[in-house]
Amino acid sequence: MRQTFLCAFALFLMIGCAQTEKHEIVLTDDIQNQILSQQFKKKGAYLYCDQPSYLKCLNIDRDQCLKELKPFTKECFEYASASVSGNIAGNNEKFGKLFGFCMFTRHLMFRGEENIQEIGTCLQNNPFDEKQIQKSLTPTNYELIMTISKDEYDIETLRNNTYK
Repeated sequence: MRQTFLCAFALFLMIGCAQTEKHEIVLTDDIQNQILSQQFKKKGAYLYCDQPSYLKCLNIDRDQCLKELKPFTKECFEYASASVSGNIAGNNEKFGKLFGFCMFTRHLMFRGEENIQEIGTCLQNNPFDEKQIQKSLTPTNYELIMTISKDEYDIETLRNNTYK
């Protein structure tokens, strides 16, 4: 399904290097995995609930969507993460597909949807907004700093390893 591929797309947008005015910050695999883990655990439900087409096709508002989907975020994250041995950054496509499929199927089962065919057709005819996917998962500068600062890195290690 197209929705599962969209989650993978979000991962591609987040991974890599961030630019500052004077330095390029290179994120190690460990830091990338920490950031992605934090964002999916915290904002995984937003991947769907921030999408107007998803809300339209399920005939639901954003607040109700978040209320229904948030309980599945941890379970789906753990399932997808275990499937890639915790290496989300290195297996982003597989992780995204598994996470997205888990969230979508859990939501449909929770809602007891009987019109799955209609929902699928609606979603095919109303694609997700790819820019919104990026917005839904992109961490704020504060979240990035907090993720990096929780690691065992001290400021000198960060300076030596992240700036080119």
